[in-house]
Amino acid sequence: MIAEKRTLRCRVTDVDRVNVATLDEPVLASVYRGPIPSERQPGPDKDKDRIVPLAATYRVRIGDCGPDAELGREIAGTVVLGHARASLAWRAVK
Repeated sequence: MIAEKRTLRCRVTDVDRVNVATLDEPVLASVYRGPIPSERQPGPDKDKDRIVPLAATYRVRIGDCGPDAELGREIAGTVVLGHARASLAWRAVK
């Protein structure tokens, strides 16, 4: 296993309230074989197209990953959002 591809335990620090109008990262767009359904549309500059998601897409910021979480560069990967399971009785005790 490559050190950069290890599992990290982080927290969601922020979620945008409004869906994104364009994708900043082309690697995410389906037009470049990414997971987000999208299409190219003419941009304000004639030489540059915009990549527009075809469904509501919200930016989620993740942080608080611990002191050893720096990867040194951006890599593509998968994030699973969730939380630990606990019974209602245990939550009441806490």
